[in-house]
Amino acid sequence: MPTKWNDLYNMLANKKSKNPSLPLILSAWWAVPALPKILRLKEHIEFAYKQGVWDEVDKFLRNLDKDDWAYGGGTDSYEEYKNNPIWNND
Repeated sequence: MPTKWNDLYNMLANKKSKNPSLPLILSAWWAVPALPKILRLKEHIEFAYKQGVWDEVDKFLRNLDKDDWAYGGGTDSYEEYKNNPIWNND
């Protein structure tokens, strides 16, 4: 997700006039827990909507592969997440 998150950030319009917060990538990715990452992504989505680039961002997010997302439980792998009995409700 860090690389893709930077791609999303680069799509945001008018970054020069009103900067959204930077994506939590590079060393911040490992140092920051899940909740602040969720809130930052929410901020970027809301910013995209307000700046009129929501359609582009929506398409980008919907086309991400499952393994492009981060998952809870200490894994970034969808397969590990899916197969973890803690998260599997089947």
